Amino acid sequence: MRSGIGIGGALLASMAPEVLRAAHLYARDAAEKGEAFRFLTTEEAADVKAFAAQVIPADETPGAAEANVVHFIDRVLVEFEPGAQPEFRKAIAELNQLSQRATGKPARFAALAPAQQMRVMGELEKLPNAPRPDMLGSFYGIGSNSFDVLRSMVLAGFLSAPELGGNKDSIGWKLIEFDGSPVHEPPFGYYDAELLSGPEKKR
Repeated sequence: MRSGIGIGGALLASMAPEVLRAAHLYARDAAEKGEAFRFLTTEEAADVKAFAAQVIPADETPGAAEANVVHFIDRVLVEFEPGAQPEFRKAIAELNQLSQRATGKPARFAALAPAQQMRVMGELEKLPNAPRPDMLGSFYGIGSNSFDVLRSMVLAGFLSAPELGGNKDSIGWKLIEFDGSPVHEPPFGYYDAELLSGPEKKR
């Protein structure tokens, strides 16, 4: 599947720090208290959680599902990005339409076996892209589809700064090998180190 780190980063860049902090704190507290979702239905939340678990699965470290990204998404769609609700709900609907097509009977994405979920996600990723009129349009380039819509929100809920209430133990940053430093100085890699060493040191 095509890389989605840039898309998630674009969404993060479009959201103010206080918005991200509020959403993450809510996600943590809502998950701990078992609060009901405000936009997503119980079935939709299960589908999104299953999708998130496939995008960033748990192995020796927690994955996106364990990071409470579903509650994060629910809060963002209600309080900060309500205009994105129709697009997000359409993405879930298309995910389930492909799930039914894959099984030949009524079936929600969350109920599929992991291997079936991966196949359905592959089909979702192949759907035609549509141009984006919003500020994220330039990041998508040729446009986006329902796969991009779902994945971008998952990544936004997983990769933001730990002090905002998510990304517990910096697990999201470790995944992309980011050290969290806001400022970096050269050398940035072996290529810079070699350049800065000077001609006499290259011999």
